[in-house]
Amino acid sequence: MERWLGGYAGLIFAALRILTGMMYWMHGTSKVFGFPPGARSGALQDLTSLLGVAGLLEVVLGVCIITGFKASYAAFVASGEMAAAYFMT
Repeated sequence: MERWLGGYAGLIFAALRILTGMMYWMHGTSKVFGFPPGARSGALQDLTSLLGVAGLLEVVLGVCIITGFKASYAAFVASGEMAAAYFMT
């Protein structure tokens, strides 16, 4: 892949990681804090409910992905959470 992207590989991979983390983080803040407003947003969801735990995970894992702190582990857990949400609906 780096042969095809050339010298821009690091920049493109960083931009993709940051944008993906931001979308994940915003999905979580919509559930927990109600901002930005969405279909299931509500101000301060009950954090002990399934929706609250999912929102809290999305906020924390989104920040980890954005900053690059243990990003591969955070992305693995995040993908597992989304797979579980897919099969629960």
